[in-house]
Amino acid sequence: MSDINFLKNTHITVKTNASGNQSILIEASTLGRNLAKTLGKHNLEDGYYIIEYTAEVDKGITALIDTLISIRYAHPLLVQLTLDISEWKK
Repeated sequence: MSDINFLKNTHITVKTNASGNQSILIEASTLGRNLAKTLGKHNLEDGYYIIEYTAEVDKGITALIDTLISIRYAHPLLVQLTLDISEWKK
């Protein structure tokens, strides 16, 4: 498994199986459930929603990113992106 990160305390990672196929694993939480539903077909195993990474999932992720970018450009006051550098050290 390769560690990706946490999204509001929900762990997200990617797992590659022996045949080289990849799956996105999203920790089972309210946010995780909603994200898994957004990405498509998923199974719940060992506390993680598992989404097989396919061309269809990739297209969905790309469409979601493009839509969020369009919203940001069309409504700059609605979506405010901030840069948190509080943990950076000199």
